[in-house]
Amino acid sequence: MVDCEDADESLTRTGILRILELYLEGGLERRFMENITELTNATACDLAKYPLIQRQDGYYQLTTTCNQKRVRCQLPDFLQQNAHNLQRIEQFIKQHAAAEYQELLEKLERVTTDFSQSKGQRTCWKLGDIIIALETPKDALIYTTDKHFKTICTALGRELYWE
Repeated sequence: MVDCEDADESLTRTGILRILELYLEGGLERRFMENITELTNATACDLAKYPLIQRQDGYYQLTTTCNQKRVRCQLPDFLQQNAHNLQRIEQFIKQHAAAEYQELLEKLERVTTDFSQSKGQRTCWKLGDIIIALETPKDALIYTTDKHFKTICTALGRELYWE
């Protein structure tokens, strides 16, 4: 560990800021993608298309909001194609964990009645773990620390590595 008081300024603040800048401008993404063999975006998520933007003040910004009226993703079509899996998840949750997943059950019931209701962050983000599990290739192992995946993957009969 470098002691900032004794170290040369170029090796501390300026150097570290430059390294962080390089990571933000693509280094982290390249490093993350090194061992990825398949990248899916079956929902054609609008947010996945937006790059990281450096603002004039030097800070970086990532688009993180999604409006139901303006979004152009294919989430409704994707969920409709997976309607039978959504029903499996819904039934499993009702039988095994209804109290813990009440809000998710309400979203699922609303979406399976009208798939267009899935658009927008208020619903989509609540269904996020389900969307990820459905979008993951069937032969892939899902690794997570998120406890919600355990219920979802069990309902789908998917293999899960959970910590």
